[in-house]
Parts: sequence; C-alpha cells; structure tokens
Amino acid sequence: MIILTDLLDGSKDHHLHKEAGSSLTVACSFNFSGKTKYFCRGECEEGENILVYTDGVRAQSSRYSIGHGKHKSSAVFYVTIKNLTTSDSGRYRCLSYLSSRKNSYVDFNVSVSDGERDGKTVSKYCQIGLNENMPLTTWRTR
Repeated sequence: MIILTDLLDGSKDHHLHKEAGSSLTVACSFNFSGKTKYFCRGECEEGENILVYTDGVRAQSSRYSIGHGKHKSSAVFYVTIKNLTTSDSGRYRCLSYLSSRKNSYVDFNVSVSDGERDGKTVSKYCQIGLNENMPLTTWRTR
C-alpha cells in the first residue's frame, strides 16, 4: 500500500512539509513515459546528485526508492524517502528521460521539521508503596 503525500506535475511550484522520522512518497506525473527515471537531490547532473534511478520497474538505494504503479509504461512514477531527517530539507527532482532531445522533470521542495511539540504533555511517575503510581510532576513543552 502506498500512502501518497502528493501528486506532482510540472504546472506549479510544489512545497511539501513533513516531520522528522516520517516518510515521504510523491507521484511524479509526465506527458510521456521515459526510458529511464531518476530521483535526484537538486538537479540531475551526470553522475551527481542522483539518489536512485531505474530502467526497469523499481529500484531502491538506502532510504530512497523509485517505482511505477502497475505498468512500466506508465507516465507516472513514485519516489519515496524513508525516515526523514531535517537534513533532508531541500529541493528534489523527478526526471523522466527518453532521449537527449526528449526529457521532462518535476521539481519540488521538502521542509522537514523536528515535529510538533506545542501543547503536548509529558508526565513523570514514581513508584511508592505497593504498585501505586503517583504523578510526581507534569511538564509542558513550549
């Protein structure tokens, strides 16, 4: 099962917000199905910034994966980053490459935060007597 964060095409600027520790999966949509699909950090320079790519149906490298839906010929492919960290914040690119004269890409920005802390309560308990828990103090983060 794929939990889709967003469907991306080249028609607008995309900015996605996620919390550290979560995963990000986006569907990159194109007008044609390229022979090779790339997922890059920044621009897809030759041999640089490429996180993962495939000539087939799917591929994985470390926390990054790329793949198609049911059909390899589909003009939509999915990219995923697992276990996001704040250092994953930045610009990414999905690139569908057919030939040196025909390729298409979608750029998107990701912002990864440490997570929501406001309003959450943290409680500490100490054991006294026989299996009784008594609240010692309650902490509230700001």
